[in-house]
Amino acid sequence: PPTVGGRRERVGCAGCSCSPTPVCHPRVGGVGGEPHAQPPPPPMGGARWQSPRERLAAPLARGWASQLELARRLEGHSGCVNTIRWDRDGAVLASGSDDLCVRLWAYEGADNAVREAGALRSCHRQNIFDAAFQPYGGDLIVTTGLDGQIGTVALRGDVDPASVFDEDRVGRTSKLCFQPLSNDVFITAASAVSYRYGHEKGMVLRTDLRDGKTTEIATFEGACTAVDFSPTDPHCYAAGCAADHVKLCDARMPGGGACIEEVPTGEGCVSSVRYHPNGLELLAYRRGEKCREGLLARVDLTKAEGRPGAVVKTYEGALNHDTIAKEAVYLQGGGVVACGSDDGRLFMWDAASGRVLRRVAADKSVVNCVAPHPTLPVVCVSGIDSDIKLFAVPPAERAGIADDADPPARAPGGSVINHDGPAVVAVRETPALLAKAEGLKATGTAAVKAANWGNAAANYVAAIEALAWVPPNPKAAAARRALVLACSGNIAHCHIQMKNYARAAGYCDAVLRLDAANAKALYRKALCLGELGDYDGALALCGAPALEGNPDAAKLAPKIQQKQKDALRRERDKYKAMFK
Repeated sequence: PPTVGGRRERVGCAGCSCSPTPVCHPRVGGVGGEPHAQPPPPPMGGARWQSPRERLAAPLARGWASQLELARRLEGHSGCVNTIRWDRDGAVLASGSDDLCVRLWAYEGADNAVREAGALRSCHRQNIFDAAFQPYGGDLIVTTGLDGQIGTVALRGDVDPASVFDEDRVGRTSKLCFQPLSNDVFITAASAVSYRYGHEKGMVLRTDLRDGKTTEIATFEGACTAVDFSPTDPHCYAAGCAADHVKLCDARMPGGGACIEEVPTGEGCVSSVRYHPNGLELLAYRRGEKCREGLLARVDLTKAEGRPGAVVKTYEGALNHDTIAKEAVYLQGGGVVACGSDDGRLFMWDAASGRVLRRVAADKSVVNCVAPHPTLPVVCVSGIDSDIKLFAVPPAERAGIADDADPPARAPGGSVINHDGPAVVAVRETPALLAKAEGLKATGTAAVKAANWGNAAANYVAAIEALAWVPPNPKAAAARRALVLACSGNIAHCHIQMKNYARAAGYCDAVLRLDAANAKALYRKALCLGELGDYDGALALCGAPALEGNPDAAKLAPKIQQKQKDALRRERDKYKAMFK
């Protein structure tokens, strides 16, 4: 087999079990056997053909996607993390940020342990948008950024970062993709302001690291933000730009990169494209301009009787409006599709049915980047937060469908980018956070026993504030919920003792939002409404099914009825005095 980047590589069929990587069919460098037959075309009116590997991997992917929990938070950057990428073996993760640094994270596997392996300075003057390893074991990481540069960062610390492309005519370089079977040639999505037309012009740049030359191989109207090479054809790539279609291009065309086909994807510009490992379909993630809702579409690229590629499935629910960096990916085997959203959640759908599998809270503001591990059920996510979240399948004793939390509240119609939402914490952080809240709750209980109601309420409020985070798994969610319920109910009790009935009723409402049948909260709210003069509301609560047979509620109802009669008598006497 040929040797690439110091490694011996097998050459086989795309999507076939004979090869560990999706490489192209033709022989490489004249070495290797005859290519296998191409997969048969999809049957008319039937399902798409799938290799044995796909048929096995898809149900596995659907299974572990429902089990993911937040295992680690990788902290080190001081700005938004705009790109995360694994190396080919999944041993190291690279991340790039607004802080102009590329950080390396070594994944050690055991208990999903991750250590920071280094922080590398880049050549960029503004935000880094992408950072990708050379795919076959090279010593460089290629970077792009808001300043329009294409740079390289050496993995050896004794080599300074270098710029391989820096021209004033290019205003922004976005996502990049290495050509299949090449360690040196890659393409980059770029954009520039066209002074002639008064709007952005999109372009695709081709760079060869061997000679350092960068050439423009395709030009489009509107910004170009994403590119991806076909895994089965090393010359065909897809480009996403400010248009309602994906452009399929061939890098060998005269003049370079001529668009050979445009695949419609519906209204909205395409901000992300990603090929399926079999090369027969791709994902296109569109930005929504009016209702803010993005639409993730799966496009079938096969042709039958002259039919061009067309959208065969759409995945709805995610929001894609506030950023241009959101990525859509296939999880292992292509059985699940996933993408980020403006509401701070990672969305996952069943690829075949379009059914939402998970909506996982993963950022205070916006989830942009999704990086599945090449071989393991591990997914890294980043966005506006300065950290990276690593989601993994939990140990068997914690396995279970996650109780996905609601996203942080957003101002209606406003931008969702903020840093004030609840933190998303990892599994290993929850014991200390729960213990802190338990300690504050115990201090509040001691103050209750001493009838120090104000101090008790303050400690219970502090305990609730210490629980303002998104739980990573069902066990942590249940423990957090129980503490919030107990503390909110105790705060209501303290305010009743201090005769602050309006505030007490508010905390009772907080309990009832979590547990509508909570007997203590119903009784306390009925008591508060009776003291506030809402006698009908109080009597209605006393008759709630959850208070049926409750002796305290049975004693409270006659008292409220008597108060209601006394209030009506006082009101009649008042009006009689007015007309004497």
